[in-house]
Amino acid sequence: MLQAQRQSELETVHSSYRALVIVAGILGGVVLAGILCAVVVLTRAMNRLSELALRLPVSGWAPSQHLPGLAANQLLPGAFSQAEQINAKFMGTVERLEKRILEMEQLGGHQLPAALENPVPTHPSPTTAAKPVGEESVPQFSVLIGRGQALLNLGQVEEALHCFDRAITLDPGSADALIKRGMALEKLHKMEQALESYDRAIAADSSMTLAYLHKGAVCNRLQRFQEALACYEKALKTEPMPAAL
Repeated sequence: MLQAQRQSELETVHSSYRALVIVAGILGGVVLAGILCAVVVLTRAMNRLSELALRLPVSGWAPSQHLPGLAANQLLPGAFSQAEQINAKFMGTVERLEKRILEMEQLGGHQLPAALENPVPTHPSPTTAAKPVGEESVPQFSVLIGRGQALLNLGQVEEALHCFDRAITLDPGSADALIKRGMALEKLHKMEQALESYDRAIAADSSMTLAYLHKGAVCNRLQRFQEALACYEKALKTEPMPAAL
């Protein structure tokens, strides 16, 4: 009698164990299926975003295939997801920025100061030594900008920054000097100071396209994507300056 009772209890335990294993297997299968579905959906979404990002450069920015830059309150028609809409807006802005850069290149871009063509004299000549300070400030400013740019091109960033700082001391409202100072600060990985320099350049001359472009690039590196997009949009609204003849 006791043996039969034990046998019955043992069968009950085995039955419960089998049921538990079956339930655990079903739950595991459901979880695995969910993970696989999520991977498939994410993979398809990433592929669509990659195709969208690669389509514009491969097509050569063809007018019939480009995506227009959208305003902040506009969305693309159709079944695009929110991520695709944001990506399309950014790519449209980049397309228009490329056109603006081409326009600036066709206009000749920014020329280096004429002071670069002549070496800086070690000792002042008798004719220049007697000039008033006001007359010397403009050529000295150009020499500092030219020397700073040359040093920046040679990778001597600290020395270049010193030249730009001296030039800004002579002309605190020079947007060009402030932009070059920001470029030097970028190379020194002082991004916040570079942003401050670009902001000062924009305050001095709100039509400086390069100031918006450099500020947008810094914001992009700092993952401030909304600020970067706003800077690029402002760059598109500025008029390219014709090159000096």
